[in-house]
Amino acid sequence: MTTTVTDRATFGYALAHDEGETFWFAGMLQTVKIGSADTGGRYGLIEFLVPPGLGSPWHVHTDEDEWFYVLEGNLTVYVGDTRVDLAPWGHHPRPAGTAAWTLGGRVAPITRRLAPRRRPTSRRLLAGSPVVALHE
Repeated sequence: MTTTVTDRATFGYALAHDEGETFWFAGMLQTVKIGSADTGGRYGLIEFLVPPGLGSPWHVHTDEDEWFYVLEGNLTVYVGDTRVDLAPWGHHPRPAGTAAWTLGGRVAPITRRLAPRRRPTSRRLLAGSPVVALHE
């Protein structure tokens, strides 16, 4: 049976740890676990692999709240003059309109949730490059 985007938005779905649309963006491996179309634009979920010394530049999501949840490693989030250090299982919510940037301390698999997700989830459309093969 084939699952369509409409089915996924209506009935939900399951993905294994190595499934989802995967691409490179700003030196970080990113996997879309829940796309905007999967939830009717209500939210999206992306898993990132953030190497040490990499992260996102200063930016603002004007119309989306953002949450980070660290699965392993460490992630530092800078919000204005405030530094937030996250260890495994650490969580950081940030409301829309708040300027911030992130920096990986150790290889940090994290999940990032955005809500509402009004833009297409895949940044690959803007600046990313697809992953040809993760496991060779």
